[in-house]
Amino acid sequence: TPLFHKGDVLFNFVRARKPAFDTGTVLVVEGYMDAISLYAAGVKNVVAALGTAITERQVSELWRLAPEPVICLDGDAAGARAAGRLIDRTLPLLKSGYALRFAYLPSGQDPDDFVKANGSDGIATLVYGAKSFADALYERETGGAQIDTPERKAGLSRRFDELIAVIEDRTVQRFYRQLFNIRLSRLFWSYDRENFSLARMSMASETPTRVKELEEERILLGALVEHPDIFDLNQDIIQETYFASPIHARFRNELIRILVLPGVTEIATFYEEIDDGFFVLLDLVHGEAVPEKNLPRGHQFYRRFPIARLRPDTEFMEACMLHFVDVQRLKEMVVHRNEVFTDYENDLTEENHRRFVGLLAEIEALKAKLAMDAMLLMEEASRLRVMRDSQFQDKYRSSAKALEGHFA
Repeated sequence: TPLFHKGDVLFNFVRARKPAFDTGTVLVVEGYMDAISLYAAGVKNVVAALGTAITERQVSELWRLAPEPVICLDGDAAGARAAGRLIDRTLPLLKSGYALRFAYLPSGQDPDDFVKANGSDGIATLVYGAKSFADALYERETGGAQIDTPERKAGLSRRFDELIAVIEDRTVQRFYRQLFNIRLSRLFWSYDRENFSLARMSMASETPTRVKELEEERILLGALVEHPDIFDLNQDIIQETYFASPIHARFRNELIRILVLPGVTEIATFYEEIDDGFFVLLDLVHGEAVPEKNLPRGHQFYRRFPIARLRPDTEFMEACMLHFVDVQRLKEMVVHRNEVFTDYENDLTEENHRRFVGLLAEIEALKAKLAMDAMLLMEEASRLRVMRDSQFQDKYRSSAKALEGHFA
């Protein structure tokens, strides 16, 4: 009727508005009876699509509730097909900061069955493990894909180009292309290289002590892979950033070539030019998904920097990234200080003394800045945890200690 269209409204929208704001997300189920069951079980940030396929209009309404609504689907072939249809429908609508995530129920269970068996904590875990829009799209296109010939690799690469091209937001389109440039390159390389373990051994030449000392560098590199948008905004700074490890510096240079340089679209051929060591270190600093171990994409980065699991906004992640850039700058200044001191010992001139004292003052000023930035970042991290629903707080409580370790 002129007053009611199923495809324009969401059941429980009004009641879910505040809980969605408080938790930062909203759960979307298929039918209103499922929404009622979850609401009664304590999951207040839930809405339903009234038993029909989610429309573009409903996606826009969902984004009024949360930037990344979680679509709850059956964990069978029908659920996968529903996710695929929704991906195609939403792709043109994607915009900066707004997407969808996908959570899959155990096969044979609907939300009512699941919440009765697992309670609201089970729903919280389900939402926490939801796949990103990009992950769902990538898995749909690469699952079962044949890439045993150059032609088939080129076909898969072109398929991604065609899908990305429908995204109307040019900024989002560019970052999706950057993301899939890396992921397809790694997929092709993993398929073609049977001596992967030997390559890993050759890259792991750093001693255990040395690797431990370079954790900040790997956090920074993992963040660059996870957030190409922030990388793009700060490419000049990143390009000049000091890395104590030559391996890390080479990885940064290769990442710039993939993510920043224009005209890189045909991954099927471009990946052949990338050094094998890049892909080995990519898994060490970021981490490809390992479904059999329940490890998500980026698990190495999350292990080193747990607060990133809370999906902070771009402003916070950029501040973290620039903090670690300053950490690298301090390392570089310390190396330079040692060189200047050697010059001063060998030639006790007033000019060398002035250089040495001036550099010491710069180092102390940077240390003070790092300490202040660390305090502010830890305060913001605490605020992010408090914003989350109490169901999640136990899972994230360790993030504070991890942050203190990195920002001390």
